[in-house]
Amino acid sequence: IIDDIVTQMENSIEGRAPRDIFVTSSTGAGKSIMFQIPSLYIKDRYPEEKRLTLIISPLIGLMNDQVENLNKREIKNAKTINSGLSPTEKSVISQDIKDGKIDILYISIETLINRSDIHDLIGDRKIGLFVVDEAHTVTTWGRTFRVDYWYLGSYLNRLRKNHNFPIVT
Repeated sequence: IIDDIVTQMENSIEGRAPRDIFVTSSTGAGKSIMFQIPSLYIKDRYPEEKRLTLIISPLIGLMNDQVENLNKREIKNAKTINSGLSPTEKSVISQDIKDGKIDILYISIETLINRSDIHDLIGDRKIGLFVVDEAHTVTTWGRTFRVDYWYLGSYLNRLRKNHNFPIVT
């Protein structure tokens, strides 16, 4: 799976159409590392590309946990923007993204959808990988769960008019 994600990220860098990837496995099987490793590899292999990995996650606790676990391993280029942060903190993180200091960003669907122009968040950075984490929650919990998820497909179609990236869910 890691090799497939790297291959699709490289396809997008080389201007070819990437394939999207659907991953299913049990809780605790290491799905997060399946997209974290490719993101870090691409960052090191193609530093001039400055590709950003966006991860849509349904839970603030999960986002914070993922970032904290990466920080414990001395990986400091991952952050989250969520409702638990002040506007000033969000602004600093957004500027760090634009400056190339952040390469992995965990955000909620609402944070993404509420930005009609992704460049307000990422500047001129290119999206290297788009991840929908815990995607089963959308279908399991139904239409009443986080309504903005239902607009994600349209949003991604608009985003892909100017960005070439694989989607992993």
